[in-house]
Amino acid sequence: MNFKGTEPKRRNRVTNLKVPEPTQRDRGLPENQFVIVLTTGLDLTLTRAIPAIIGTRRFCRVVTCSKGTESSKAGNDTTNSTLVFNSILSMSLVKRVSDTTNKLDVLVALVTMQEPSLMQETNSMTVVGSLEAARATVRVELEKREDCQSEFTCYVLGVDSQGREAVSTASLVQQPRRMDDGKVMSSLPLHLQSVASIQQLVTQSVAGLEDNMRQLQTDLYGRIESFESEVEDKMEQFQRHFSDQIKSYENNVNSWTETLDNNLKDQIEQLLKYCGDKSDTFEQRIDNKLDLFENRIEDEIDNYNSLNKLIQLDIKMSTYLDQFRSQAKTYIVDFLENLKQEMHREQEQALRNISGRVEEFLSKTSGLLTSMKGEFDIFKSYDQINIC
Repeated sequence: MNFKGTEPKRRNRVTNLKVPEPTQRDRGLPENQFVIVLTTGLDLTLTRAIPAIIGTRRFCRVVTCSKGTESSKAGNDTTNSTLVFNSILSMSLVKRVSDTTNKLDVLVALVTMQEPSLMQETNSMTVVGSLEAARATVRVELEKREDCQSEFTCYVLGVDSQGREAVSTASLVQQPRRMDDGKVMSSLPLHLQSVASIQQLVTQSVAGLEDNMRQLQTDLYGRIESFESEVEDKMEQFQRHFSDQIKSYENNVNSWTETLDNNLKDQIEQLLKYCGDKSDTFEQRIDNKLDLFENRIEDEIDNYNSLNKLIQLDIKMSTYLDQFRSQAKTYIVDFLENLKQEMHREQEQALRNISGRVEEFLSKTSGLLTSMKGEFDIFKSYDQINIC
């Protein structure tokens, strides 16, 4: 009997089934172009076995699954296919096994581009498969009675005319024939049903992908929160360290300024004291000279009695004394002013040195903050890309 794939119906979940996907090199197709199609045009047949010769194995049924490409359609493929493959990537045959709790799908045969031929024999069946350029075929000879009454599903993965990957599927569901009185007949007819197994697989895959995405998103959020917490801790530590450094520099500057002011005050006081001592000594010497000079003048007056000369000499000496006092005062004032300016210059130079050190430290700190801000912006952008 030859059965064609029919319109798919919803079925129980397909578990423990993996349809192999060819590698990108074998497909030769661009990424993100994969479609799943439940379609007709896939030949899945179940025939009665020919009576075995004495000495050979006895088989009750033979399951055959075949699919041709567009190039073979005009020759051997007589099906009215709604899905035409330009090339076939793999073909698999699955048997449904029922237990007390659920139903499981067991892979019976698989041919791929990497393993295009299959030949194996077990205690219950003989499997022969081939994947050629224009056709894929799987033939299974069944020996056990429970296998002959099992449900089989054939999957074909290929590339359509638009370059997209598509899946064609067909199923065989065997049901016992009932007589008019409701009793089950010994001979079991075959009935074909198309199922939506691939749709169930897609639903499971999407659900698993959503779970993985949620888990990945949760892990990513956890890592982001951990990273943000670490960054905040580092920033707080840096701010505390920076504040401590600023306070230390302020204390050092205040200490240096106070020390400099005290040194300047001490030096100015010492200079003023020195100048006062020198001025007193100078005045004392002037007074002594004047006294000596007056004594000599008196002696001269007594000796020469030259009043006019004495008057002129007195005027001249008074002029000389006034000039000397004026020059001495100017010299002392200029000396003190120059000393004061020199002390101010030394104080300004010391302040500039301290300011330069503070500015250099602030520049290094600003560069470090800018670098940390750039790394944090990069991490935020990477986080946004991963979330998207």
